Amino acid sequence: MTSILARSLHAAAILALLAVPAAHAQAPAQAPVPIEAFFSNPLLEEATLSPSGRYLAAISAAPGRRDALVVLDLQDNKPRMVAGFKDADILDFQWVNDERLLFNVADKQTGPGGQVLSSGLYAVDRDGSALRQLAHRRGPQEAATPGTNINRRILPWNTFMLGQRGAHDSNWAYVVTPEFNDLGEVRTVGLLQLDTRTGQTRSVKRPGNVDSWLLDNAGEPRLTTRSEDGKTTIYYRDPASDEWRTIAQFSTYTGSKGAFSPVGFGADGTLFVLAQAGQDTASLHTYDLAGGKLSPEPVVVTRGYDFTGGLVTRRGKVLGVSVETDARANVWFDKEMQAVQAAVDKQLPGTVNTISVPSQPDAQWVLVRSYSDTRPVSYRAYNTKTGASVLVGQSRAGIDPARMGRQDPVRY
Repeated sequence: MTSILARSLHAAAILALLAVPAAHAQAPAQAPVPIEAFFSNPLLEEATLSPSGRYLAAISAAPGRRDALVVLDLQDNKPRMVAGFKDADILDFQWVNDERLLFNVADKQTGPGGQVLSSGLYAVDRDGSALRQLAHRRGPQEAATPGTNINRRILPWNTFMLGQRGAHDSNWAYVVTPEFNDLGEVRTVGLLQLDTRTGQTRSVKRPGNVDSWLLDNAGEPRLTTRSEDGKTTIYYRDPASDEWRTIAQFSTYTGSKGAFSPVGFGADGTLFVLAQAGQDTASLHTYDLAGGKLSPEPVVVTRGYDFTGGLVTRRGKVLGVSVETDARANVWFDKEMQAVQAAVDKQLPGTVNTISVPSQPDAQWVLVRSYSDTRPVSYRAYNTKTGASVLVGQSRAGIDPARMGRQDPVRY
């Protein structure tokens, strides 16, 4: 009897010892984040303020539907879907003025090449009314479209948004029209002024065949570039005479001491360019249009990197530049924007906070794009007068920053 009791107590002791590690074991590992959280279409992307800064437009994804164009009124924070299709996604858009937007579409379920070729062109008011097709989508779906191009004023499929700020003071916007040779290569790129309500167009005079166009701070065509037979030529449209003239020519592939790439214009007509100017990396310079020379000293240098970025402007002033090195950043020339950046960074520590501004100089709102190596992009509207901040939305939900891996830059 004693032997049986002893064996029972011994067995109970072993079971108790075995139970101790189980009681103190770690909780089961969390399930991995679904892959869709990283690779599905972003919930919010390409957020952009209207010229006045009162409205914000963005591309919005949602389960079960294609990407749509949405507009948010920052005075009441009420979003509205203004354009969406059952067979296509909104691809890109831009504000024409404070009431109207220009956009194209794509099938994001196909490869990127197919997206661009079938992009089409449309315009719509910010309340979703007055939707108008302005250019064809390339594909068989157009064969069933009733009416003629003349009556409907629909441009051919090779009509694309310029992707630069226009004057924002009318229903007109600039669009580019590449022309092709028999081999399918771009022969030249035309520029049209397009009325987004009526479809009426005006052709912009060009100085021969050109590859690209650049608008000035007021939203007017001011510069064209052409590379041909190993030479690059830069043409400038003189505001006084409205005539084109050559301001620079250099080797396309080997470059030269004065070689540059145009970046943008200041309000006073100053041309900002990207140039190496004898250095190992390219920096932001200004170019003397009268004398035909680069500034001897760069305006912005990104040490260890070629300058990658652009001007941050509003109508009448260059406020600073956006740059990208190991992360994105703003370099501000304007003291008020320096103060805004400091205030935003104080509100949002631990993230990279880049700021874009509306075109009108009296706009109170700016747009803040925040992210880090562990946090997806989020968008906030920041009021420069009151310091108030409105969270517009984030690009991806369900991603816990605490579970994300850190990223470190590697140089070699």
